Amino acid sequence: MLGHSDPQPRWLAALAIASVTTAAALSGCATAGGSTAANTSANHMKLAAVNAPDADMPDDLGKPMGPEETAKPAVKAMSIDMPIASIASKPAGKAVLEHDLPGLCERPEFMMFKGMSLKALAGMSNGRITTAKLNQVQADLVKVSVTADNR
Repeated sequence: MLGHSDPQPRWLAALAIASVTTAAALSGCATAGGSTAANTSANHMKLAAVNAPDADMPDDLGKPMGPEETAKPAVKAMSIDMPIASIASKPAGKAVLEHDLPGLCERPEFMMFKGMSLKALAGMSNGRITTAKLNQVQADLVKVSVTADNR
């Protein structure tokens, strides 16, 4: 039986100690054999370091970029090393193929070789696609790629 002289029942004091210990453990402040107050102080210092301003970042990041200053996405120039289907999917690339290699995209075999590069196809063409023709296609692809980038 609890005496009236106890200002706080023992079970209530034990519950309070358990609650403080549990709360400290859940917040990561207490470690085995360590001081909760010291760990709390260390955690506050860690938080202060995280929230500290970054010395490497300038205070003024400059004015926002206007429409004329926005970065343009990098456009990969077309070449004879990329798949024929990639070249033919662009109107300028298809025009080059039709000009330099007429009828290539309309051939019945197109479905079989569209994943190959022109360079690989030339090796299998028994001389029908010459090195000179490949060089011409490459030069024309570079021209239309540069023109498309400048628009």
